[in-house]
Amino acid sequence: MDDKRIDELINEALREDMALPDGLAERLERRLDSIASRAEEEAGAPRVSIRAREGRSPRRRFLYALSGVAAALIGVVCYIGIESARPAKADTFTDPREAALVAQDALALLSRNLNKGLEQAREANREITRIQDIVNKHLND
Repeated sequence: MDDKRIDELINEALREDMALPDGLAERLERRLDSIASRAEEEAGAPRVSIRAREGRSPRRRFLYALSGVAAALIGVVCYIGIESARPAKADTFTDPREAALVAQDALALLSRNLNKGLEQAREANREITRIQDIVNKHLND
């Protein structure tokens, strides 16, 4: 018998809602596992129990889900704890005039550096234009 047929028979028996004696289901499962393992050994396939094929037991799945929820809650609590421990951003200047002077100096420094960069870009553009003129002159000759 193949595994699908065995599963169909078990499902059919469960659907009929027959009252099985205590321990019969476990004995049947062990017996079916042994039959399947002998057939797989003869075929050279690795042994896999019926329960392993069906997946994890409901209790194990519940425990995995519960541990996932617990891990998520721990992560949220840690995140909230870290965020609440951070100091609030405060102004560095209490005097608005002093803040305006510092901002003005920062903007002047930015302007100087920007002008230097733009001048270097102009120089590079002039050099590229000069090289293009030389190349075009030699290609047209």
